[in-house]
Amino acid sequence: MKREILFKGKSVNTCEWIESMTITKGATESTKDALFMEKDIDEWVEIVPDSLSQFVNETDKNCKKVFEGDYDKDGNCVVWCDTCKGFQFAGIVIDTKEIYVPCHNCDGNFHFNDLIDDFEIISNIAD
Repeated sequence: MKREILFKGKSVNTCEWIESMTITKGATESTKDALFMEKDIDEWVEIVPDSLSQFVNETDKNCKKVFEGDYDKDGNCVVWCDTCKGFQFAGIVIDTKEIYVPCHNCDGNFHFNDLIDDFEIISNIAD
């Protein structure tokens, strides 16, 4: 299976989500370590650093690309687990966006692949 390298981040100016495989650091008048994503050829957009997330090479049940930080109505949030060395689901309190179960697989509940076919993105923790 070929892995697509793709990231998304929220524009500082418009709050629009930008998807790109090209990210760079730079400086602005107000920020020393700003992040930029290439929206179009030679069009760079400054993004909110905490919104940067990686595509997990899966789609939800509506064929929408799944990125780290995406979550569903049941409070399952996509996270990177250092123990599992891969993307897993964690438990998230939707109202506060607080992760209360760091990894469902490590907690003994279920593995990422057990739920991905039924997963339906409602938002991302950076929204």
